[in-house]
Amino acid sequence: MVDSNLDGRIRMNLYDQLVICWDSFAYIYDLYKRLKVKEQIYIFGAGDRAQWVGKVFNNKGIDFQGFLVSRKYYSEQKKANMYGYEKNIFCYEEIIQRKEKITIVLGLPKTMLDMKIFDSPKVEEVIPINLGNREDYLIDFGIIEKHKEELEWLYRELEDDYSRSCLLNCLRGRLTGRDMEFPPNPWSDPEYFIKDFQKWEKEECIVDCGAYDGDTVEEFLKKKPIDTSFSYEIYAWEPDYDNYSKLQERYGNNSSIICINKAAYSKVGRYGFISSGGEMSSLNSDAEYRVDTDTIDSVMRNKKVTFIKMDVEGCELPALMGAERQIRENKPRLAICIYHKQEDLWTIPQYIKQINPEYKLYLETHSSMPTELVLFCR
Repeated sequence: MVDSNLDGRIRMNLYDQLVICWDSFAYIYDLYKRLKVKEQIYIFGAGDRAQWVGKVFNNKGIDFQGFLVSRKYYSEQKKANMYGYEKNIFCYEEIIQRKEKITIVLGLPKTMLDMKIFDSPKVEEVIPINLGNREDYLIDFGIIEKHKEELEWLYRELEDDYSRSCLLNCLRGRLTGRDMEFPPNPWSDPEYFIKDFQKWEKEECIVDCGAYDGDTVEEFLKKKPIDTSFSYEIYAWEPDYDNYSKLQERYGNNSSIICINKAAYSKVGRYGFISSGGEMSSLNSDAEYRVDTDTIDSVMRNKKVTFIKMDVEGCELPALMGAERQIRENKPRLAICIYHKQEDLWTIPQYIKQINPEYKLYLETHSSMPTELVLFCR
C-alpha cells in the first residue's frame, strides 16, 4: 500500500472506465445461449466455486455431464453436492481417453492451473467463467448507474492506485462474468495481516469475527513480531458450533486466545443461523437454528481494540454497528470483507468514514481474481 500523489491519482472516473468495457457485458448471457446447444460439457474443478457454476447451469437449463478433477485429486464414487443438486466427479485423464470431443468450463481461476493440461485435440473449447458463489454476485449495469455517486465517492477516497484497480477490476468481473486476472498482494496469504499495512502495537488486542476454525489466528501467530516485549490477546468469534469446536480444540489452551461462540452483531440477542460447518455459515432470520449474538462494544467494553477483522458472510455492516464506540474512540485498524452483498462495496466504507473520518481506505485482494475484496482502514 503506497500513498499516491493526490493531484494526479485519478486520471478517469470509475464510471467512464466501466463504460469502456460495455461490449463485454453480454459475455455471460451469450455464453449461456451457446452452452445450451453444446454437448459433452464438463466443469473443471469440484470446489465451492465449481459447484456454484453447476447450480447456475442447472437453473439456466444448461445440461452438463459432471465435474472433472485431475487424477491426483480423484477418488471413485465421489459426487459434488452443488447446493442441493448432485453430479458425478470424473477423472479428467480418463474422460479424455474415452470421449471424442469435450467442452470444459473452468470452475476455478486460470491462474491456479497449468493450462497446458488442456492441450489435447479432444478438448474442443476451454471457457473461463466467474459466477462467484452467491446469488447476487453478478451486477447489472443499472446498479452501477443507480449508485454511481456512492461508487465514485469510494473511488476518490481510496488511497492508492492498486486499491482503485482492485475496485475497477472487481466491478468489471461482476458485470461481465469474465474470469478477471489481477495481481494479488504478494504478502497476503491468506489475506488479513498485510506487511505494508500492519504496524504492530506493543500490546495488540485483536477481534476476529468469523474466526472459522482458526485460520486467521494461525496467520497472526506466523506473522506476529518475535519480540519478548510484544503481547497480544485475540478474541475469536465463531457462531457455527462445529467450527467453534475446531477453533477451541486448536487454541483453547492458549490463554491469550479467547474463543467466543457468538456472532458479532448490532445488538445482543438470538438470531437465525444457517450452519454449514464450513466457511459459508451465516446469520439468516428465516433459519430455525438459533445462535447468540452480541456486540463488540459490549464484549470489549473494558478493552482498547487495536485490530478488527470481519468475514461474516454479509453481516459485516451490522457487526460494525456493534463496534461503533471502538471505531470512534480507539480507531482500531480494520480488515473488513466487502464482497458478500452488492451494496457492501459502498455502504461499509461510508459507514466507517461517517463514524471516524480520520480513517484512510485501501482495498486488497488475496487471490488472482479481484472478487473477494477486503477493505483495510487505518
